[in-house]
Amino acid sequence: MAAAAGPATRGRPRASEGGVPARERLLHAARMEFSTKGLGAATGAIVRAAGVTQPVLYHHFGSKCDLFLAAVGHRSEERRVGKECRSR
Repeated sequence: MAAAAGPATRGRPRASEGGVPARERLLHAARMEFSTKGLGAATGAIVRAAGVTQPVLYHHFGSKCDLFLAAVGHRSEERRVGKECRSR
């Protein structure tokens, strides 16, 4: 006789890997990619490194520019690139 499993959970599973929320994993992966490739970094590489999908990225950040600004902060160089990004 098999032991009864715990209560079933409803809804989508949590989007955390190792206890780290998807948003934080995206920010970390984006910082790594943007630090070496600038705005040329591919969102595909960022989501693979974070272990999420493109829709998850765009759920948390409306655009690649928004992700860039959230990931790198607002230092002088990043502000310049952020202005370029917004003007596109």
